[in-house]
This record gives sequence, structure tokens and C-alpha cells, in this order.
Amino acid sequence: MKTLTRVFVVLVLVLFPNMTLAEQTLLLNLKYKSDNTVTKEIKFYGNDIDPNSWSIDDQFSLSIDGQLIKAPDSIYGRLEGLRRSFSYDILSGGIQQKEIGKFGCLLGGPAKGIVLEARYLTYQNTRIISSQIRAAASCQ
Repeated sequence: MKTLTRVFVVLVLVLFPNMTLAEQTLLLNLKYKSDNTVTKEIKFYGNDIDPNSWSIDDQFSLSIDGQLIKAPDSIYGRLEGLRRSFSYDILSGGIQQKEIGKFGCLLGGPAKGIVLEARYLTYQNTRIISSQIRAAASCQ
């Protein structure tokens, strides 16, 4: 019985980061690109897509190139605040669909740039009726 309990505890500890990530939603995605290839990708996940709600139960995670990393709570707080800027814009009617992916070419080298994608929310009255990841900004 002790062995079974130990195996269970080890499995829970090993699988916990993956279970946590499975319950979270992608909120921000930063892609570094060279030509049409993504060379680095930083993803910010959270368990609540509504940027207007705050809870003691809010959980966040960060991954770089698919590897979960541990970040200080202050970083998660700043990213959560930043994503509010990109989640919706009632004055312009939302994130404008720009032509993403046309980056400048350095002389003799590949075109390089950065694309920031954010979870964009569509509201009806005060309820979120849909959400999707959209490119929010790009630079070269």
C-alpha cells in the first residue's frame, strides 16, 4: 500500500504542471520570426480569459519554446495588466487586422521581426460571447 501511495504522489508531482497548463488558456503569444520561421516563442497562459475580473484563485504560467518556466508573481501581474491593453478596444471596435508577417530585410540577411498575439474578446452587453487569438502588434 505504501508503494502504491508513493507511485501516486510521484505521478501527481510529475503530471501537475501539464494538468495546470491544460486548464489554462493562451492569453498572450510573442513570436520572434526570421523570414517565415518562428525562432523563439513566449506564451503566457491564465485560467480566466476575462481581464476585468480578479480572483485569489487566478493562476498563470509562462513558457518559452514549449518549456514551462517559473516566474515571479510580479511578472505574471505585469503581463496580466499588459494583456488588458490588447484584449479589447471599445473606441476602435477591436484589434485592427493588419497584414502581419511583412518584415524588413537586413542587407544580406533574412527578414526579422516580432509578432504579439493576444486573446481578443467579443462582448455582448457585459458578457464575453467569444474569444480568439489575433495579432495585436508587429515590428521589425
